[in-house]
Amino acid sequence: MKIGVVIPVYNEQDLIGDSIEKIKEFLKDNENYSFWLVNDGSRDKTKEIIEENIEGVPSLHLVSYENNKGKGGAVREGMLNAEGDAIIFTDADLAYGLETVKEMGDRFSSVNEELIIGNRHAGDGFGKNYGFMRKLASFVYLKFISLFFGIKISDSQCGIKGYREPYAKKIFELCETNGFAFDFETVMIAKKMGLGINEMPVVIKKNNENSKVHIIRDSFKMLRDLFRIKKRVKKLKITSA
Repeated sequence: MKIGVVIPVYNEQDLIGDSIEKIKEFLKDNENYSFWLVNDGSRDKTKEIIEENIEGVPSLHLVSYENNKGKGGAVREGMLNAEGDAIIFTDADLAYGLETVKEMGDRFSSVNEELIIGNRHAGDGFGKNYGFMRKLASFVYLKFISLFFGIKISDSQCGIKGYREPYAKKIFELCETNGFAFDFETVMIAKKMGLGINEMPVVIKKNNENSKVHIIRDSFKMLRDLFRIKKRVKKLKITSA
């Protein structure tokens, strides 16, 4: 089974080279994987570093554009360009580890999963690598979408998710959200399509201190986006999977 992996990247010149080296090592034993790095309009040397480090490696691809869209826009571009029987996205710092990417890929290979969402709340997924405010914001957000939108998922904002290929394309062709609320949009669309959504416990191996998430500002923007997304998805004419 071929697995595509999408990695959105924005202004990550200090870490992306190291991440690509880890991916190259991973590919030595996992030839059925390919990676699409999406340069989301970076203003630093991210694009140049990616180009230099992926040269001559057929399984490493670059998708790049000039204007920054946001994580949702970058993941969407990657998903629509990536190839594979299943497509997974994860963060540029490989916070969950490539072994977790492989574990998710193995689940697609062995079980007829349609959509798999990482769950940091299972066991010690958040652990010591997330501060109190991030944990609190996640808890409040999940309670909010459960109460007001009827979405009961343990960790909708987890940075690693996987989709069987036909559904990845269908879902992201319908997505419009460029910000962090895009995760919620994909879940809403998947539910309307009647897809099975499964969870997989994951553990954060490292926490990116330069995270692009701003708790207060992004939380209010996400809440605004949630109501807009619900209204838009409700109007979509989607046939069941």
